Order: sequence, then C-alpha cells, then structure tokens
Amino acid sequence: MLKILTPALIILFTCACSFTPTQIPTADFDYEQANQIDIELILKKYHQIQSGLDVNQWTTQFNYPLTLLLGEGINLVVEEKNSAEFFIPIIAYLDNQQLQHSQWHKLTIRSLDQNLAIASTTVSQIDTQGNIIDQFSELYTLSKKGGVWKISSISRFSLEQYVSL
Repeated sequence: MLKILTPALIILFTCACSFTPTQIPTADFDYEQANQIDIELILKKYHQIQSGLDVNQWTTQFNYPLTLLLGEGINLVVEEKNSAEFFIPIIAYLDNQQLQHSQWHKLTIRSLDQNLAIASTTVSQIDTQGNIIDQFSELYTLSKKGGVWKISSISRFSLEQYVSL
C-alpha cells in the first residue's frame, strides 16, 4: 500500500538525512595508492616502444607541450600536432637497435598533490638477444587532466645520477 507523506514529514525526513560536508560518510580509500597504480601504468605504456607500435596511439600518454631534457644540451619541447612525426625516427632507431623491451630496476613515485606527481626510474633497454643496449635514469613530471595521468616532462640522466625521491 502506498502512503502519501505530508509536507511536515517530508521536511523532517529531508533534515534528518542531510549532512554537512564534514559529516558526509566517506569510504576508506587510499588516493595515494590509486595514483601510484595509475602512474605506474602510464609509465609502463611509455616504455612499451616496440616493433609494430602505433605511434599515434602511443603519443596519447603525454600532456602537451611535452618537455624533454635529454642531457648533453639536448632540450626539446614537443607540441601535440607534430608529436607522431617527432617520435617516428626515435622508434625507427630503436627498431634498428632491435629493442625488445625496457626493464625497470627502480621506480619511485611521489604525489605532490591530487593532480601533480614526480617519478624516478632506472631503466635498461634490452635487445632481442637479451643484451643490454642502454642503461639510464629518468625523472618524470606527471599531471592529471580530466581524471587521467599523463607525462608532462621527461629528464634523462646517466645511471649514476639517479634521483632518489
């Protein structure tokens, strides 16, 4: 049977169910841990340079303009409109080197706030024979836009200059 509420009961019910912002029940959710997982996934995607890679899809993991500080005075800013053209020769070079995958030895992530983080890694690039092609450290700045983490800058250093966060 359907009962009709009187205006007085509706007001009483509304007041009893309303919360101030400090009273709203919250789930015990670890945003720091969630951010770490999301950031680790985007960094894994960044290191998945391999043969047959769809460059246009791969470049979607960056916030533009992307800043690259690659050492030895090589500092670049990549705009979104020419990002695929910028990365095609780099990927071709790595294909020539028979890069199979990159392997992390260290990964440290620090959230600076809800939408900004830094990450530090040491990386080995491995060829199809299992040989190390290159080893280096990288420091990333990541930002969250539209709820998605993306890489905003990459700084590459020698392995000995690893930045501990």
